[in-house]
Amino acid sequence: GGGSMAPGRGAARARAKEAPGESKGAPADESPEGAPKEPPRPRAPYHRLLLHGAGLVDILILAAALVTSLATGALLPLMLVFFGDLLDSFSANTPPGLDLDAAIEVACENPGVFDLTVANSVGPVALKMVYIGIGLLISGFLQQCLWMINAERTTNRVRESYLKALLRQEVAFFDGQTSTGKLLEQLSTSIERVNKGIGEKIGTLFQQSTVFITGLTIGFVFGAKLAAVILATAPLFGGAGAFMMSMVAKTKSKESQAYERAASIVEEVFGNIRTVMSFTGEAKATAAYESALKTMGNANFIGGAITGGGMGIVLFIMFNSYALALWYGGKLILEEGYTGGNVLTVFFAVLMGAFGIGQALPNVGNITDACVAAGPIFEIIDRKPRMDADAPGKT
Repeated sequence: GGGSMAPGRGAARARAKEAPGESKGAPADESPEGAPKEPPRPRAPYHRLLLHGAGLVDILILAAALVTSLATGALLPLMLVFFGDLLDSFSANTPPGLDLDAAIEVACENPGVFDLTVANSVGPVALKMVYIGIGLLISGFLQQCLWMINAERTTNRVRESYLKALLRQEVAFFDGQTSTGKLLEQLSTSIERVNKGIGEKIGTLFQQSTVFITGLTIGFVFGAKLAAVILATAPLFGGAGAFMMSMVAKTKSKESQAYERAASIVEEVFGNIRTVMSFTGEAKATAAYESALKTMGNANFIGGAITGGGMGIVLFIMFNSYALALWYGGKLILEEGYTGGNVLTVFFAVLMGAFGIGQALPNVGNITDACVAAGPIFEIIDRKPRMDADAPGKT
């Protein structure tokens, strides 16, 4: 009897020695080569992130935040109209063929030759710019404040729903999870990513998109030919931005999976530290953790390289647009009767619009990342447990 028990103990001990390395040190998704990869992660609809559990007050806050974002975006290019008027007003009373310095000398020597009242012509235009500044102060403050308030209120509701959904699940659900570390990580880090994607980032997206639309409108109203020439570079902006955003979204998803894998390894190892050390699983657990960190670092490096390269291309296109617009603007002044104020208004309005779309596109990456992070969260919220203690029943 004793002799037959020894091989059984040895086999059991051999199996146990392998188990800590697999279950405690490396989760199921740390599979060897040739094993099937993880299925793509679900994405939550963005409107659900913004409106999850929203009441009347939350909807009003969201609407006010949207209106202030649009107002801020519209006021920024509008300032350029007054800037062009300001430039023209400096030489409004200067006779043709006489530069400003010569006009000042003539006015000082012969005050009655012409009326040099720069202050009177510049003053009203400058006052309009003051009004624009006050409007931007109010709308910019409300924009940031309201979007951040909305983000905190929404993420708190998501946290509550997620925790309630977890507590409703049957025990078999947790037994079927490769790691409870992922569930805990979603309650902390993933929620923060959701907060980032529904807060000031979405406000900036609406603001800069409005800058783009308003800037183009002002450009075509004040000088369609010059605006069309500057706008010819827009497809290059859009192509570079779209490619950059698609690649960033992929690297964000890989980074998220690697982060959750690393968190689950740490939670499992330290939750069963005695078992891991008893069977000398420290080296295997460390190797699995380093592998997850390496994957995360590679995703970060690729994402940073793509973002940096895309920004460099955008800046290269932008400064070449400057050169083209200034050359053609000078030609229009000589041949089409444009004023200096018109040229600069169109020039800066269209470029501000192009720059606005360039500023808006990086925020799409944060919104995409929020949808990716919220996918598993809402998957748990929507899951109906097989044994629901809160379900109505007969007594």
